[in-house]
Amino acid sequence: MNFRHYIRLNFQALCFALFSTFILFVLHHLPVNQIFIDPFSEAIKQHDVMDIAFSKFRDHNKIELFDTNIVVLNSGITNRANLAKTITLLNAYKVRAMGIDILFDTMSTQSPKADTLLQSAIKQSKNLVLGYIFIENKHGDNKFSFPKTKPFFSASTKQGYVNLATNDNFSVRAYEPYHQFEKGKEPAFSTQIALTAFPEYESRLTSRNSEKQWINFRRVQPGAVSMIFPINSGRATHYTLMDIDVFLRDSSLYKENNYFKNKVVLIGFVGESEKALSMKDRWFTPLNEQYTGRSLPDMSGVFIHANILSMVFDDDFIDDIPEWVLYLIAIFIFYLNYLVFSRILSRLKPAGGVLIRLIQVLEFSVLFTISVVLLVKLNMKLSFFLIATSVILSFELFEIYERRLEHSVDLWISKVRNRLKLSSNSNENTSN
Repeated sequence: MNFRHYIRLNFQALCFALFSTFILFVLHHLPVNQIFIDPFSEAIKQHDVMDIAFSKFRDHNKIELFDTNIVVLNSGITNRANLAKTITLLNAYKVRAMGIDILFDTMSTQSPKADTLLQSAIKQSKNLVLGYIFIENKHGDNKFSFPKTKPFFSASTKQGYVNLATNDNFSVRAYEPYHQFEKGKEPAFSTQIALTAFPEYESRLTSRNSEKQWINFRRVQPGAVSMIFPINSGRATHYTLMDIDVFLRDSSLYKENNYFKNKVVLIGFVGESEKALSMKDRWFTPLNEQYTGRSLPDMSGVFIHANILSMVFDDDFIDDIPEWVLYLIAIFIFYLNYLVFSRILSRLKPAGGVLIRLIQVLEFSVLFTISVVLLVKLNMKLSFFLIATSVILSFELFEIYERRLEHSVDLWISKVRNRLKLSSNSNENTSN
């Protein structure tokens, strides 16, 4: 290969890389469904590398994963009188913060006295956070509606929304630390609890400058009935879980040993009883051991909030690799593939296509491995969908470029070379 051909080949590879990356950028930002462009790309977009990385490549039986700072109480079928007793006792035990993942948007018609007891217990709690939901209506006049806690219960009590960020209303991989409403920002349930327990941690949440934050799921769903596939077949325990009835029955024991002192206590629904595997307020997470074709949600909402709190307390956030870095990687992939595809097709025309597909599969596997390692070992998330699409479409785009644009680029290179020659000859004649 002479020097001129070498320069021409690399310049063509660079032009192809820039052209293909531009196409990738346009496709990635199309406001329409991309399935008509590439069904395989659309299929993998419904999944995330987190699903495999967290469920298959993390050791969930490490002793240090047990979070001694967080205790979860299962409310079961809510008994407001028992809940009031629980709140009063936890206050006496000097917990650092309490979060109640139960909606009190209606008054009890059967037990007004229980409502009064609950109101009194909440009012006396300075470190308690109540959960509420908001409903977003993007097409109506009222953008948001708030089935907030009844003022009878909340008064001046801190509140946070328990809405979870999902793409399909089933799978949870991220959450919003704050949500922007018309009247300003409101904190999420977990954010409000974290700031109630440790006000100095506010910078950990606000300095990240991202509307959504990936949840670094490390801790699986505990409970005897949850020790099954695909929830927790490894029988790991990362949080203390007890029913409110058990807590009330043994409350004197916890008082004697200061068990709850300075702990964060979450109260929410995990099941009607300790033997019930309820599907109410239960979600798919990346810890689900059956990451494809999933049929059984693996985590209750209150434990998702617990995972978020553990992440904040441990300062264990996941960092996104910037989009501009992803496009630089795409440019490199397209550039390299042009050189490889050109060489293969020039030497192995009949079997070249098969070999190219095998190379693409190899590239796909290598990039997937890198994505998993970055996520599991370094808490860095590479947008695998975008990078994988650059591999998948590279041969199709190569054929388009070769047939439609390569000749035009060669003509442009020849024109530039001729102009440089004329300029050089003109300078020589002038000097003579």
